[in-house]
Amino acid sequence: MTSQDAETLQKLSIPLWGSSLWRVRLNIQHSFEEGYSSEGKDTLFLDFRDLKKGNRVATLWVSGSLGARVEHLGRILAADLDSAARCMEQFPKLVNKQLSKIDVTAPAGDTKFVFADDLVLNCFTTNSSDYDCWGIDWEDGTRLKLGPGPRLWYETALR
Repeated sequence: MTSQDAETLQKLSIPLWGSSLWRVRLNIQHSFEEGYSSEGKDTLFLDFRDLKKGNRVATLWVSGSLGARVEHLGRILAADLDSAARCMEQFPKLVNKQLSKIDVTAPAGDTKFVFADDLVLNCFTTNSSDYDCWGIDWEDGTRLKLGPGPRLWYETALR
C-alpha cells in the first residue's frame, strides 16, 4: 500500500466520521474435539447510525484473520487473541461512541478507528493473500474494503 492508497482510504471513509456506533456484533466460534476444545473470534461488526437522523449509515466489519484490539488512552482493553469473555466485556464499551476519525498507515494498511472518550479500535493487517482485513458496507450498497493484504477496493452500488 502506498501513501496515496492510505490517503485515498481515509478520504473515502470520511462520510462515516461523526456517526455513532449503535451496535457491536462479535461472532465467536467454539470447536470441540475429543480431549480438546477451542474458541476463536470470527468477524466483528460495528453498525453506525447518523446522530441527527437516527438512520443506519454503514456497517464496519473486521475479519477475524487480523489483529484487532480495543484501547483506551494507549492501554489495551481487549485483543482478538483474548478470551471471548474478555472481548464480550470490553468491546461493548464502543457502543454509543461517536467515530472521530480513521487513520490508515502505509505501507501495511494498519488502521485506527478513533472514537469519543479516547477509545480506539486498532486493526492490523494480515500478510495473507486469502483474507480481507476490514471493510465498510454503506447503506446504499457501496463497499470500501482493505484486503487481501494491503490492497484497497472500492465498489460503487448500481441503482
